[in-house]
Amino acid sequence: MIKSVMVFTPVYKLEDRTISAIMALEWDGPLAFVMQRDNPIPVPDGATNEERHQIGVKNHLHQYQKGREIFLRGDYDALLVIEDDMIPPPDTLKRLAHVIDNYRDA
Repeated sequence: MIKSVMVFTPVYKLEDRTISAIMALEWDGPLAFVMQRDNPIPVPDGATNEERHQIGVKNHLHQYQKGREIFLRGDYDALLVIEDDMIPPPDTLKRLAHVIDNYRDA
């Protein structure tokens, strides 16, 4: 049974609606919010669109790797990733937990 959940958001440009939706998530157990905005590779002035894209991909991967490390070091039963432009319904966690708890062996 899922009790403790980490909600992870890799941040590029965090939307106000996303923050509101994340904070409105319904859950009866422990809930940790991690918004990761560590972009170690700066985009140089004059970078081409392709260079910007490649740097963005590498920074995004770095954010996911950091989120994974935080999750594995913590005492969480589940990880929910919400991208910085997603608007999850308030009952997202409860609905996902229901599926996992009831159909785990299906």
